[in-house]
Amino acid sequence: YLYDGCLKSLWKLIDDSLPDVIIGRTYKEALPHTNDYLFDKCIVNNRNSGQLLKHMNKINYPIVNCWSCIVKAEFLKSNNIRFIGSTIGEDQYFVMQILCLMKNYASFNSVFYYHRNRAGTLASLTGYLGAYSYLAVLMNMMVFKRINQFSLEKKQFIDNRIESVLGSLVLQIIFLEKEDISKLSIEDDLLFGELRNKLMELKIIKKWGESNHEILVGL
Repeated sequence: YLYDGCLKSLWKLIDDSLPDVIIGRTYKEALPHTNDYLFDKCIVNNRNSGQLLKHMNKINYPIVNCWSCIVKAEFLKSNNIRFIGSTIGEDQYFVMQILCLMKNYASFNSVFYYHRNRAGTLASLTGYLGAYSYLAVLMNMMVFKRINQFSLEKKQFIDNRIESVLGSLVLQIIFLEKEDISKLSIEDDLLFGELRNKLMELKIIKKWGESNHEILVGL
């Protein structure tokens, strides 16, 4: 839910600074409970997006939920930023695009949103749909990095996000039946081949392969 009076304060910030994106202070029931790490005094008054990403890379703790961001509609439209058709994890790619493409941002230091957890939501989804969703997110992240000429700071930020999504994907794959793993491979063999190479590079396959031979067969 939104905190009382936050919209009036947001309008004033928008009128004063006209940013592409506003990063809002939020709280949630799940860990971590706050995003206070984004309001460090070294960046809170700095509208340079590069400095924000540098700070995120340093602490390796970026924004992954879209409800932390208030985004200008024209910015989304001009950069063709939209949610992809995945069941879960779509926030991570959506927010990554926003943070890499924004020219400037502003910080909304007051709390504006509180997120409650509900039982039975898609966030707890497992199985084939969960694995395929993270696979789709992963591929879009890789393509996004490849087709854009980014600074080293932004490339590092994207690599950190790719590694995080890989971890989520591996956890999904571990609990799949062999038939579902084969189905993932058939869906997009090129995509899975690229994923396999990345897993090998990060030594994730070796780690899980010792006790989960079926994962190696599927990959």
